[in-house]
Amino acid sequence: MSVYGTRDAAVNFQKEVTKLMVSLGLEQAKYNASLYCRRGTGFNRTHGAAHGGVEGLRKWNEGKLVVLVHGDDFVASGNRRDIAEFRQSLRKRFTVKDKIVGSRSDLDEVSGTRILNRIVRWTSSGWEYEADQRHAEIIVQSMNLDNSQSVKTPGEEVPTWKVQEEEEDLPATQITKYRMIAARANYLSTDRMDIQFAVKECCRGMAAPLQKHWNLFKRLGRYLVGRERMVVCYQWQGEEGIRAYSDSDWAGDMPITTCSHTGTMITLNDTPIRWRSKKQPKTSRSSAEAEIYALSETIGETRHLGCKMREFGMKVTEPYTIYVDNEQCSSFTKNITVNSRLRTTFDSKDTWVKELRDAGAVKLTWIPSADNPADLM
Repeated sequence: MSVYGTRDAAVNFQKEVTKLMVSLGLEQAKYNASLYCRRGTGFNRTHGAAHGGVEGLRKWNEGKLVVLVHGDDFVASGNRRDIAEFRQSLRKRFTVKDKIVGSRSDLDEVSGTRILNRIVRWTSSGWEYEADQRHAEIIVQSMNLDNSQSVKTPGEEVPTWKVQEEEEDLPATQITKYRMIAARANYLSTDRMDIQFAVKECCRGMAAPLQKHWNLFKRLGRYLVGRERMVVCYQWQGEEGIRAYSDSDWAGDMPITTCSHTGTMITLNDTPIRWRSKKQPKTSRSSAEAEIYALSETIGETRHLGCKMREFGMKVTEPYTIYVDNEQCSSFTKNITVNSRLRTTFDSKDTWVKELRDAGAVKLTWIPSADNPADLM
């Protein structure tokens, strides 16, 4: 027995949850301790969602159940029979309030609900996922930009002379407000790929905010005016397949540093499920070197995500297809540039890309820059 609100109470509750999940035949995931999975009979391609629509979903993965636990919130995915059994077992052990999202209103199913303040909806064409729009609204209101004119991009390239003019410190009263907005924007960016790069740049002044960082947030706030909501649509899909896109901007951090940025976008059947923007920790001597470093980061993200998806029981197989828009990077990884000076510029992390290529774990494909969604990062 534990007193509510203590550390022991949380630990003991999670032990009880794990005990219940194991008794129902679910296994705790290796890559996410909050995830519990029970494998089903597999995907029925004859009656799959891609072929049979809503009716086909009833044939999908008999016995498969995936449960995500966040504190005392449970999110489960499966067919109606398995969800009903799980719901009954959960009610026997805990006092719960629950909803079932689906297409059958005659079975008291609702078309949408909030999960950790994100909105999840069922539609005839698939699922919709919407970030919590309140954060965007609060950011706009906090900066008094409600009546401001909206801009088309969340960030812009700032000239060197302007950066130098904006080096003065923020007033002490404004620093707290800056950090409050930064924390909220950082939380929102995990669900909104369109602002992730801009938010990363805005948050670089958390330790010692300057006027230039505040101006970056003003630009972001004006972009969010009229764009408080963003919905990602996941259409009914058949056989699973993930694609990854990698990109970098050589010395794109100038004039602050000489480093480049890494952009990663991973899609499931052409729908984005993972995105990332990160500054590279070292200076690259060429655009190809920056691209290859970004490629190693993207491959790591893709393989890690693939391991998670296999725990769901999803059929994700190697080689993973990675798309890049740098021809020299593509040629280097295909081992067709025998005399390239690039061969002597990389450390073991970058050599790892070639080893995975030789092992058949990844396959690189060149695409035009205009078709590379990682360029957004």
